[in-house]
Amino acid sequence: MHFDEMERRLARFVKPSSGFLEKSIPESEGHTLKILSGLDLEKIDVKRYDSALDEALNWVNPSEYRFILRCIIQSYYRDGQKLSSTIETILYDLGGSPSSSQDCNLWPDPFGPRWNGLSEDEIQVIRDWILEIKEQVSSEGKLKEYFDETEVSDALRTLDFLKTQGGRNPTIEL
Repeated sequence: MHFDEMERRLARFVKPSSGFLEKSIPESEGHTLKILSGLDLEKIDVKRYDSALDEALNWVNPSEYRFILRCIIQSYYRDGQKLSSTIETILYDLGGSPSSSQDCNLWPDPFGPRWNGLSEDEIQVIRDWILEIKEQVSSEGKLKEYFDETEVSDALRTLDFLKTQGGRNPTIEL
């Protein structure tokens, strides 16, 4: 996928208001705020701020999560397709959470609100990105260094399921 195409297709993942991280992340996570405060997430190399972004994903609301996801995908394409533990966290979140319920409306917070509101095209962009990651790590022989094949497959299965639901009351067959 080309960078410009990805940006266009994820345009709905807009930048939240200024200071959104400071409002979402508790003071107890001051080290994360100190690292990320003042950074333009749309322009940073995510790999350099991996652990702080990974921590931030635990605290942000769904629209902020989607914006950070867009920034992570942008960085992946712009900065040389670098793999990171933040990407692994997203795959784990996407692949692991749905297994707790067959009805995605009952998926636990924050998982359900993060993923249920995506359009078909947004889901497809994320799915294409994950497929590229799967191909990259398989061809480089690094699958076990960063990701478990099951996590990647589960993430893809969840996205496929979400894509087919289109606003209906979805249930997932396990």
